[in-house]
Amino acid sequence: MIKYINLISCFLTISLSFGSTLDGSDGRDKVVSILDNQNELKKISYPISMIEKKLNGRCVVRFRLNEDGSARNIEIVKSLGEAFDSEVIAGINKMKFKPVRPKGVFISNLIYEMPIYFKNK
Repeated sequence: MIKYINLISCFLTISLSFGSTLDGSDGRDKVVSILDNQNELKKISYPISMIEKKLNGRCVVRFRLNEDGSARNIEIVKSLGEAFDSEVIAGINKMKFKPVRPKGVFISNLIYEMPIYFKNK
């Protein structure tokens, strides 16, 4: 059997730019983890329809989170093609995230951006 899926490698931390609420004292962006479980990343895989094309690359997805950790307003910022975009959107919709809660308060207007790397072996 051909090993065609190298599950995505993805940054488990997301860099978020905020006002002074989450900025470090040195003015740099705060980096936070929004995934408790790496197994969530297995919900995104290499599109079967693209196996023969052997494309490698990176998609970038942007989204907001609901209070329950589900994603909303999902959009592809950098695309590798329709098949990859569909796989990323479907996978993000299945994932559960841990929303950032500065001082214990949920902020609904934060935008999260995540790079997703695909490699065909």
